[in-house]
Amino acid sequence: MDDGGTLRAKPGRERGRKGPARLTISELAARIGVSKGTVSRALNGYPDVSEETRRRVHEAAAMHGYAPLSTARRLATGTTRIIGIVREAQPAPMSEAFLGEFIGGASAALAERGYDLLFATPTKDEAPIASYRRLLDEGRVDGFILYRSETDDARVRWLREWGAPFVVHGRTRDESGYAWLDTDNIASFYDATTHLAGLGHRRIAMVTGPERFNFVRLRTVGYVRAMAEMGVPPHLIASDLSPRSGYLATRAILAGPTPPTAIVAITDAVALGVMHAAIEAGLDIPGDISIVGCDGVESAAWAARPLTTMATESRHAGARLAEMLLALIGGADPDSLHEIWRAHLLRRASDAPPRAQTRQRQTGRPE
Repeated sequence: MDDGGTLRAKPGRERGRKGPARLTISELAARIGVSKGTVSRALNGYPDVSEETRRRVHEAAAMHGYAPLSTARRLATGTTRIIGIVREAQPAPMSEAFLGEFIGGASAALAERGYDLLFATPTKDEAPIASYRRLLDEGRVDGFILYRSETDDARVRWLREWGAPFVVHGRTRDESGYAWLDTDNIASFYDATTHLAGLGHRRIAMVTGPERFNFVRLRTVGYVRAMAEMGVPPHLIASDLSPRSGYLATRAILAGPTPPTAIVAITDAVALGVMHAAIEAGLDIPGDISIVGCDGVESAAWAARPLTTMATESRHAGARLAEMLLALIGGADPDSLHEIWRAHLLRRASDAPPRAQTRQRQTGRPE
């Protein structure tokens, strides 16, 4: 490395055993025919090294069974090459499938650039900001990826004031001064609702979530806007983002005097609870009731009735946020790193025209 670091043999390469002798980074550079600085920058994922050179350096390092000595690198450069994701001690229930895909994308993108991902879970007694402060004070991470942003998010305010590099999946009401990637949540639920309206549905309910989450607020705006254009009052019922709360909300909706013929659910996880309640009530999906979720998690394709959803590419979002964070660490302006992605309708088997309309087309007369 430029900092004078060395390469350390992986287990099984101790002195006396067969295998190549321990190399300094200068010796490895000489074997490849590049400078020591180029080897250092290639191993550390700097963007100014060509892909071809990066490949040659990594192949040579792998061939000799060596990896960068992380302790020397940290002491010399002041970096850890570790990115943190802090899961709240008592988070609002969310889709484990969504989180798994999101973290998988971030982890893979970081690994390609020589970074590791630290997934930290604070104790239930730890204050919300304490985990971030502790990880920074201990010098354990170079930056953070935040998910499920709140409309007024204390994490964003604190990290922005601290000056720590961070990116957000989502955004707060105040969109400036930090890097973020968000889905166009208003458009997502406007599109989901107008899709159902286009099938002939008028009684469309929405199982929503806690308004402190910004994506909940925006998705609700999209649904309400579409219903207003139809001239139909919205029918909103809250959940806590868990499948169970979706189930309980749907039981309440179906017990009403004019139950809906379609439901849009704030997430795929909530939609699975909606589906369970509908099946328990003896309803056919989608004959008696259509259900549309949001997130596009793969597991929803294996529900009792494969779920139609507004797909948001959670794995790709995780990967892109990792790239944005590394750009930020490299000196990019946070306000130049704002992206909005459009969700797309992924039709499976849980939506169809309302049964009464289908029968009217078949018989030529209304029921």
